[in-house]
Amino acid sequence: MCDLDFCTRYSDFDCFDRLKISSALDFMQEGAGISANELGCGSNYLWPKGWGFIVTNNYLELYRPVKTSEKLHLKTWPLPPRHIIFERHYELFAEDGGKVAAAVSRWCLLDLKNKKILPASALTEQDYARYNPKKAMDFKTWKIPPVSLAGDSPAFTMRVYGSECDHYMHVNNTRYADFCMNCFPAEYLKDHAVTSFQISYEEQCLAGDELSFYRVPTGEEAFLIVGVKNENTQFMRAKIAFSAQS
Repeated sequence: MCDLDFCTRYSDFDCFDRLKISSALDFMQEGAGISANELGCGSNYLWPKGWGFIVTNNYLELYRPVKTSEKLHLKTWPLPPRHIIFERHYELFAEDGGKVAAAVSRWCLLDLKNKKILPASALTEQDYARYNPKKAMDFKTWKIPPVSLAGDSPAFTMRVYGSECDHYMHVNNTRYADFCMNCFPAEYLKDHAVTSFQISYEEQCLAGDELSFYRVPTGEEAFLIVGVKNENTQFMRAKIAFSAQS
């Protein structure tokens, strides 16, 4: 179990003083990296081998608003892996001990040179029997199927530049949350707060790629966001649920 404290910053909030989904994912990413280093399978161990962990899915539930400058406490731990799937869980607490959010992510171990997915057994020094099997939530609906966008117009378009990219030279997973939120007009976001956010990363995006994001209603205050790369490839899909704010 890895424990981390964060003091939220003004830049972690949107124009309606709500915690950005990208900031919540940033906390998760930071905790995952520190936890992996503590377990001896973090960047200090992997990068000399030309390996890296790549996140493939994130699911986040938000339980209550977070105040600006509020201190948050993150708990994160990995489950014992299943062949090529590394699953990690997260709980986020306020200073008063109340749970603010819970999340789960899936990762794969990648040989960065040949883009080959490696099995958990490649980490020969890990004792997976010591990993915590506890779950922050029992989430199983990982698959977000492709959808037809025939005749639809994108809600948001952009070109990828270097500032969106991370150490692996592809768009960092947290940045997609901001792209998804850009699909909604400010008038809608003013009266609606995100209650859950799920995203599946299908392909990497690199500097120079042209991205289009489509917003598809799927129910009352629920939407599917589909990202299309270079006009022909669905590279990510996300599900976002909102609650109306009085």
